[in-house]
Amino acid sequence: MSRMKRLTLTALGVALLALVLAVSSAQAQVRVVPVPVRSGFVPGGGGMLNPGNYYDPYGMNRAAAFNIALYGRAMSRVPPYALGYNPYPSVVNTPYPYTPYSPYGPYYGGGTLTNNLTGYNNSAYSSPGYSSPGYSSPGYSDPNYSNSYYPSYDPYSGFLRGAADVINTDGKFRINNQQANLVREQVKSAHLDNRRKAFEEFLYERANTPTWLDDLERQRKLDLRYHLSNAAGSEILTGTSLNTILDSLKQLPARGANAKDVPLDEESLRAINVSGGSGANVGLLKNEGRLSWPIALSASEFDDKRKAVERNLQAAVREIEFDGKVDTGRLKNLMADVDKMSEQLSEEIGELTGTQYIEAKNYLKFLGDAMRVLQQPDGLKYLNGEYAAKGKTVGELVKNMSGLKFAPATPGSEKAYRELYEKLVAYYNAAQPTAKD
Repeated sequence: MSRMKRLTLTALGVALLALVLAVSSAQAQVRVVPVPVRSGFVPGGGGMLNPGNYYDPYGMNRAAAFNIALYGRAMSRVPPYALGYNPYPSVVNTPYPYTPYSPYGPYYGGGTLTNNLTGYNNSAYSSPGYSSPGYSSPGYSDPNYSNSYYPSYDPYSGFLRGAADVINTDGKFRINNQQANLVREQVKSAHLDNRRKAFEEFLYERANTPTWLDDLERQRKLDLRYHLSNAAGSEILTGTSLNTILDSLKQLPARGANAKDVPLDEESLRAINVSGGSGANVGLLKNEGRLSWPIALSASEFDDKRKAVERNLQAAVREIEFDGKVDTGRLKNLMADVDKMSEQLSEEIGELTGTQYIEAKNYLKFLGDAMRVLQQPDGLKYLNGEYAAKGKTVGELVKNMSGLKFAPATPGSEKAYRELYEKLVAYYNAAQPTAKD
């Protein structure tokens, strides 16, 4: 057996003996008092188990701290050479660094002091044996010790430090928990703020977004402004511009009463057609059913149909004036004759100019509107003058047009419609409030 092995065995024996003596001494000094254990009772806690965070200073933490300290004291007495490390390196005078062979690797047990024969150099005095990780085994390089032999503090104080760490950790945990609660409440507050802002935005948009009634009123004003200043001739003759201005004047009775009234010509006013609804137009029936046909419909090809329509239409006017209604068979014959004339006009389109065809087509449409008057229960009111444009001034006309609208102009009444439009515009402008008002 080599000398190194004998030294190793001797050091291990000494360490084991020291450990046994230390344990025996510790056991002799500690007196174990049995404590009766009850269900739910914690020794050293002073009572029942606390459901919150609990630390037992007399429990397993103390035993663990004591055992670690005792192990450290025992291991601190083991010399380093007992584990195969030579703390006394040999001096070798050589110009080259020399590292003795070590079975534990080049950084374990190979420390040397080398004299540099070629010159003085501080780096020549190097000892990898003292600075290598081979010397930092768990038994010697614990950061709680200043060297491998003696601890820098009392081993028994490790228990108190451990207890302090536990208390400190518990405090940090509680602080972090409260901080997390605070952040959670801040998030809830932010959610409430966002909901409040969203609700305020909804109220703002609802208060400032125009409703469909606002849109209708705005469109009505735009239409009125257009028809007062830029109305086209066709819009005047169809009655669209007249009805737009009439509706506006009906809504302004107070201002219209104080306005300077505009006189009307009764002869021109009799040429104005009115309607109570349903598209009826009495324009072609005002001359007791006698019609003035356009050029396209005055051709010989339409003689039979034209005479049949005139005969039935005049008879229907007499019937409604005396009896208040028209024979159903007569109305059917009238409508059938008008439909046949419309079909024949479409067949003759190649022999007519565009103006002639449009004029004849519109005349047949007016004829159909006149027959609707004969079909209405109140058809007599159209013929006896109850449904008519009446009044010596525009103000009186507006009052008498209650429930009525202007119907499209029939052939021969175009001039009367343009004159009425100009007088309605003049009356509307006079009815508007001035700066003095």
